[in-house]
Amino acid sequence: MQVTQYYPDYVLEDGEPRSVSKFPRNPAFVFNVISPDSEKGEISFVGIGKNIDATGENNYKLGIVDFEMRYVSGITVRKDYTLPFFIIGAAIFMIGVIQGMYWQHRRIWINPEGDGILLAAHTNKNWFGLKKDIEKAIAGTNIQMVIDQEEEEKENKNEKEA
Repeated sequence: MQVTQYYPDYVLEDGEPRSVSKFPRNPAFVFNVISPDSEKGEISFVGIGKNIDATGENNYKLGIVDFEMRYVSGITVRKDYTLPFFIIGAAIFMIGVIQGMYWQHRRIWINPEGDGILLAAHTNKNWFGLKKDIEKAIAGTNIQMVIDQEEEEKENKNEKEA
């Protein structure tokens, strides 16, 4: 005996057996019964309260006896293989956030110009601290302190108003 087809939720549409869902609410089976006397098998369709002999020539009759239906719910558990990539990405993001919040990005340009040098600087935060660091670095040399453009604009604005 071989089970050739299984329909968990059997319905008959256009003369063809189909399954409406994957849940076993109305199961039906198609069996191929091969007897020891012949090589050719007999096909039997067995469902709850149904035993259909398609050809009408079967020697053996199959049936379901004493069945009990139980309704079930299903849950699918899957392993998420992308979780390690998400954790690595979140760690890289947090490192970037911490760097942006606590470390200062500073750039200082020194360019020779004529007999002296031109000094410029940029920072993302704490420009006053950068100014003090430059003052410390050039203390004791003949290099003049950098003129802050914002302070220079304020002085020019005050002179024009006066």
